[in-house]
Amino acid sequence: MVERRRRSLGWSTVALVLAAIGCDKGSASRRDTEANAAPRASSADPAAAPSAAPAVSAGAEPVDVGSKAIATAVVREERRVVVAGATETWRLEWVRPPIPTCVDESWSTCACAGWELGERGDLDLVRVRPRAAGGPRDAAGGDVVEERLHLNPVFGGGEGILPRWPVLPRDRGKAKIDWAEIAPRTPVRVMTFGDYDHDGHATEFVLQVDADACGHAPAVVIGVDARNPKLHVFAPKAKPNEWITLERRSDWEAVRAKVPVTLTEVACGDHGAEERVTLAIAASPDGLDVTKTTERCR
Repeated sequence: MVERRRRSLGWSTVALVLAAIGCDKGSASRRDTEANAAPRASSADPAAAPSAAPAVSAGAEPVDVGSKAIATAVVREERRVVVAGATETWRLEWVRPPIPTCVDESWSTCACAGWELGERGDLDLVRVRPRAAGGPRDAAGGDVVEERLHLNPVFGGGEGILPRWPVLPRDRGKAKIDWAEIAPRTPVRVMTFGDYDHDGHATEFVLQVDADACGHAPAVVIGVDARNPKLHVFAPKAKPNEWITLERRSDWEAVRAKVPVTLTEVACGDHGAEERVTLAIAASPDGLDVTKTTERCR
């Protein structure tokens, strides 16, 4: 039996006692492939077992880098969203060309869950919106305002990772990926907007930020709301300087569907867990309220 804590982002969590064997796929480390598809070992932590789900995640904050355009930026995805009656353009941009990740023999392991056939690198969220009447113009004197949020600090490994190419049923069981086959595929959509804080505005999206043990892929919600009109990672009303991290994307969908809601983040026996961790989430005009409960398993 081994004790393991999640180390990324300075999270202070309740430790779990976990079975050493864990998940049959969880012992493999995530490996990365350079742009020329030559595999190399990754510096990412191996995924072995889940740590107790934190109600909030403390640590380095995403960096607001203003509106300075980056000449080497590569647009990963661009979407339009209506905010306060105005149509805005939001983009996920790689600061420089990304490196393929989870594309070698480890692509189907738990260390790559949610990021199969993906890319990694320095990642920004860019928001372009119309200039308010009488508001300042951009550097070029135009009628739009650009806001840029650096996302690397949100990720467990300190480096942005996104899925790139969709996994098809015929890919399952393959040890090696045929680049000629996957290259033409339409990229996986990352930004799907929804109203996760129940303020009546679908101006946020879910972003996976880690790949933990099998069945655990921690995710946050990023966007804007009436309380904070700037791009930010959503936080509980009681701790505005920390962000809410749920163990799975499906947990966020449960929050979007209905609040209040109680989520089981770590179940008794989950990889040998001896404590059950639940989060009770409610919504109010002040934002989301998160209450974490840890109980000893019987």
